[in-house]
Amino acid sequence: MIRRSDNPAASRVISLIGFRKIQALASDRRYRFYDPQKGGGIWVGGTYVPGGEQNPEPMTGLSHTATAYQLCRFYYLLAYGRLISPERSRQMLKILAFPDLPGKFVSALETAAPPNHLYRKSGEVRGFHADSILVWGEATWSRYILAAMIEDPGGEQILKGVGPGGGKRPQAQPAP
Repeated sequence: MIRRSDNPAASRVISLIGFRKIQALASDRRYRFYDPQKGGGIWVGGTYVPGGEQNPEPMTGLSHTATAYQLCRFYYLLAYGRLISPERSRQMLKILAFPDLPGKFVSALETAAPPNHLYRKSGEVRGFHADSILVWGEATWSRYILAAMIEDPGGEQILKGVGPGGGKRPQAQPAP
């Protein structure tokens, strides 16, 4: 449900937990994933079934929103075992590991990082493309987080060009 979208399963979990509890957790002082004073953040405000319950984000009116900053904070807390608990953080990392859906950041990183160092969630809806990935290699220089959201019909291709190994690199010009 996290790595590969399963809309009916996600809708069941959202209905079980309820929007009030989800919003309270996102706004909790421990995480602060959603703060309208700082531009919003991560918001879950709708189920994924036609006619399902909705609780739109107050600033945009959209059912689901995120900011790149809050996605990066989410991965940071996850990487250091501070999301819920060390045990739950490890469990979620296992779910996000080995992204088997090609495209976007995975395409850009496939030559720069082994798949066992990638933890990813991406999505797209109505012209919006999003990708987020935690790269956690053995050496500290190979640890970083990428998060991007774009509204563009070519968003998939644009996101493939982000990060190490992505896009066309300018060729060095010979000295005159």
